[in-house]
Amino acid sequence: MADPLTSDPFLHALLLDGKGGASALSKHDVEQWSEKQGELWLHIDFTNTHSCNWLMSESRLPSAIADALTSSKSRPRVQNINDEQLLLILRGINLNPNADPDDMVSIRMLRERTRIISTRQHRLQSVSEIIEQLFAGQGPLTLSELMVNLADSLTQRIGDQVEMMDEQLELLEVQIESKNSNSVRELLAKERSTNAYLMRYLKPQNDVLSRLTHVKIPFFDTVQKAELFEINEQLTRHVEALNMLRERAIAAHDNVMNKLSEQLNQRLYLLAIISGVFLPLGFLTGLLGVNLGGIPGADYEYSFLIFLASITLFTVGLTLFLKRKGWF
Repeated sequence: MADPLTSDPFLHALLLDGKGGASALSKHDVEQWSEKQGELWLHIDFTNTHSCNWLMSESRLPSAIADALTSSKSRPRVQNINDEQLLLILRGINLNPNADPDDMVSIRMLRERTRIISTRQHRLQSVSEIIEQLFAGQGPLTLSELMVNLADSLTQRIGDQVEMMDEQLELLEVQIESKNSNSVRELLAKERSTNAYLMRYLKPQNDVLSRLTHVKIPFFDTVQKAELFEINEQLTRHVEALNMLRERAIAAHDNVMNKLSEQLNQRLYLLAIISGVFLPLGFLTGLLGVNLGGIPGADYEYSFLIFLASITLFTVGLTLFLKRKGWF
């Protein structure tokens, strides 16, 4: 995140050379820029006070668009404002240190004929990768290609996360069968939670990419629309994989609960058998333990031994009877 005291409103102001490279511009250069110079990409951290002020006052954008570019809460969407302006919001996996992948980060882009203004709150590796490619002279040739590459990079990282979740779920399924189910319940709950958070944004993003390929948008040619179609197909497969992972996680959770229920039933059943064996013994010992006169054998020295032998034989006989009946 940029330092809010930094006076430069741009994280990057890049003038594309049309050959895969770009040159960095200062704020003064941006103010003097004209369309004849080439296509311009302005990348902004909207949490920076100066960046937010520039968007609201100096960019000459309508307030509704400026608000959309600086909103802290956003969902994937595309809005064809007019023939020369397109608002696009996409989400990507949060790969920043100490961050949860399900806390998806967003990038907001206003595409104009020869300029893109993109804003973000948290760093996106996909954006950093494209910037490095531009500085190395191996980046996108045009702004349209830049948008396609960004969508492709975001989708690839989503695929990596889905594949990782699939591997984690496979490990949990193995642990459920081989270990105590209690040890995996928390991990399984985390897996389901991550899945739900991802699906919250990936389904709308799937619709956004689908609309980009079907709606008449002047910024993309036939080849780029075909590339967006393939990217959307990949994202569709990732969404389908997440749906399958969700079903597998539900089945795994049911398996865990069934195992726990079975363990509980076995323990209750064992307690019931023990109670059935010792209940009559408790009755006999209680009856003979009353402190009243006339207890049989009270004056006979071997009465206690005879009593112990009797209840032992009774216990063994009752146990054999229950076993023969198939109770355990």
